[in-house]
Amino acid sequence: MTVQLHGASASVHDHVAQADGDFDGACEAIRTGDAVDVVTAVTRANVRNLAALAQWLIAPEQRPHLASWTMLWPPPQPVGLAIPRLGMVAPRVLHAAALARRAGLVVKTRGLPPCVLGPHVQHSVRDTVMDFAEPCIACAARGRCDGVPRAYIDAFAADLELRALR
Repeated sequence: MTVQLHGASASVHDHVAQADGDFDGACEAIRTGDAVDVVTAVTRANVRNLAALAQWLIAPEQRPHLASWTMLWPPPQPVGLAIPRLGMVAPRVLHAAALARRAGLVVKTRGLPPCVLGPHVQHSVRDTVMDFAEPCIACAARGRCDGVPRAYIDAFAADLELRALR
């Protein structure tokens, strides 16, 4: 069973889910499920809440019911929320992932390019191929990279956080 959970509180989750009261249903599904896969869409509204969400997921009342946690960037469209910068996303995703992994939870990332994942790249899951910026052309990881959204490249072309891996 897959459950979308976008925050450790109703205010964060319901805002990202764009559905008042959705947090309670998601929590109930996790607490009563078996081998639940949790998916979190990473947005500007919840990126600073990922460590708190990791702590919530590994708490004794939730942990026995979980099989895995996947953090997804960019969020699926149409989410109506701004896509956060990779420079803001990567350290917070990696920190939250490390917290959850130390507690034994299987954690994956989907959509984040290898150049921002560092040693955590082995936990990355391939997604829909998007677009590649100038630094990506000579990147050794391009064959295992999904790129980034064209809108992201266009918006931040002068200041992309992407770098070619050698």
